[in-house]
Amino acid sequence: MKKGLSSVVTTLIIILLSLVAIGIVWIVVKNIVLNQSEFVETQKEFFSESVRISALKINKSLVSISLRRIGGDIKIETEGKKNETVEIVEADIISVVDLSGSMSLCSCNGVSSECCSRSLNGDYYSGNCNTLNLNKENNCTSICGGKWIDKLSATKNANKELINILSQSEGTRIGLVGYNTDVVSSASLDLTNNLVQLNNKIDSWNAGGLTCICCGINEALRRLQEQSSAERAKKIIVMSDGETNVRCDAQNTGDATKDAIKASCDAKANLENLTVYSIGVGENANEGTLVNISNCGGGKYFSAINISELIDVYRRVAEEIKTTYKSTNKFILFIIFYSKTSSYKERILEIPEVLIGKDYNFNLTGKLEGNITKIEIYPIIVSNSGKETTGPLFDVWKA
Repeated sequence: MKKGLSSVVTTLIIILLSLVAIGIVWIVVKNIVLNQSEFVETQKEFFSESVRISALKINKSLVSISLRRIGGDIKIETEGKKNETVEIVEADIISVVDLSGSMSLCSCNGVSSECCSRSLNGDYYSGNCNTLNLNKENNCTSICGGKWIDKLSATKNANKELINILSQSEGTRIGLVGYNTDVVSSASLDLTNNLVQLNNKIDSWNAGGLTCICCGINEALRRLQEQSSAERAKKIIVMSDGETNVRCDAQNTGDATKDAIKASCDAKANLENLTVYSIGVGENANEGTLVNISNCGGGKYFSAINISELIDVYRRVAEEIKTTYKSTNKFILFIIFYSKTSSYKERILEIPEVLIGKDYNFNLTGKLEGNITKIEIYPIIVSNSGKETTGPLFDVWKA
């Protein structure tokens, strides 16, 4: 009797295990079939798609290319990021701050040009008297009736506002890098979410020395490489109020300005998920250099000509960083630039509408060795599950 019962139990267990195994196999097969079906459906939409190179201009490492979409049925909505969903991501952010001697200068806002020249001996610009020493504060307020702005204090307050906004996003870490003639270690701080440490470090800042922007960017890159990870978004915010005048051996271009720009290019090329933003402070900021720094880093340039605008500018940068957009387009392009010895790939999210052309500009400084010999345009097919597959070649240009 016991033997017969044991056989029944054994049989039931075998049947149960078989059903579980069948269920697992079915789930796997179902997912494979669904994914394949999803991909095939997506591919069908690309049979009628066609994008061509309509114009091309190459000036050393600067490339201007016009693409024209001459066929296709996929609706592309790029205005206002209508085709994207908002996704808050964990980020590591380093604020790179100019602490050179010019940052110790102040301004007197809301004064006349006559009072600026006679009583303050400053540089007048649109109602503001700039490049003043601390001993002019009384003249500013009592004689000229202006509002005294301490550039270094404004920078401290703006950075405190930055970390206050960014710290509201869960998982965000913030670091600080101060620079003048070189990196100022005593003014810098590793990635942390400790607001007390960050604010205390900001309060300790002093200004003096020359301006080495590439030093600040290189140090931010080093800290992110050592302290961050591949899956986290990484941001560098580079602030400067004047001309960069110190070179870096790491870039070795022989020119301080070129070193600063190349440092941003190098950072972008060597660190995944990195975006570099730049901020120009005051009318003496070298906007050309800062714009190129942000362009090379895939970010944006922000201007605070009047020091009183600095906090608002940092607020805008913080809000820009807080929200990351995840593309839900099925149609993305990527463009590959080739030289004789290397290649570089860039994604294009903003696709032209059918029968409409669109211009794109690329700065390949530090990204490609030698002259461009070939350019290829490919589509990326994105399934609903987010899987990306490269489509057929759309167009090619050869030197």
